[in-house]
Amino acid sequence: MKDDAFYRLGLRVLGKLPAGPQGRVVVITSARDGEGKTHVAQALAQALAAQCSDPVALVACEKQAGESGPGWSELVHDSAWQDAMATPPASGDGPHRVRAGQKARAETLFKPEAVAQALGTLRQRFGMVIIDAPSLAGCGALLRQADGCLLVVNAKDTRREVVQGALAANPVPADRLLGTVLNQRPEYVPSWLYRWVL
Repeated sequence: MKDDAFYRLGLRVLGKLPAGPQGRVVVITSARDGEGKTHVAQALAQALAAQCSDPVALVACEKQAGESGPGWSELVHDSAWQDAMATPPASGDGPHRVRAGQKARAETLFKPEAVAQALGTLRQRFGMVIIDAPSLAGCGALLRQADGCLLVVNAKDTRREVVQGALAANPVPADRLLGTVLNQRPEYVPSWLYRWVL
């Protein structure tokens, strides 16, 4: 996707999310690994940071190479915010980046109360929270507790049955599925994908 496409996506996401006194949370996920969800999450968070007057956070659920320090996993375990959990934008106009943390484990996302408390803490600090989540099978409680979910699909390689199977095994509430982002979209888009596109 081109950069201007992410600004358009940001406007659509903002238009579909319910307004409220606290920050809103959007989960970026995919049917399987390797679909490009991290790229989409980063670019969308950057676009939203330019579009929103409140601060925007980009939260990583999976640990990256060379990453150290507290982050999302500590927030889920303790629900107490530490300034060291987030890196503020270098230029002042990007998203705050919340690391996965030192205790990052797959089972962390399957603790509904802990995830709810962590999201509550993030909602109080940020106007918009973009979560770079694992694929659908690893999202756990995030799917029901976020305000919205975007599904990233590699339109070139991912078959319909893979997406349908992942959604059947890990249902996203209909009112929270904001749409699908087609990554690496060929010139021709199969008709079955059109009904999922934002």
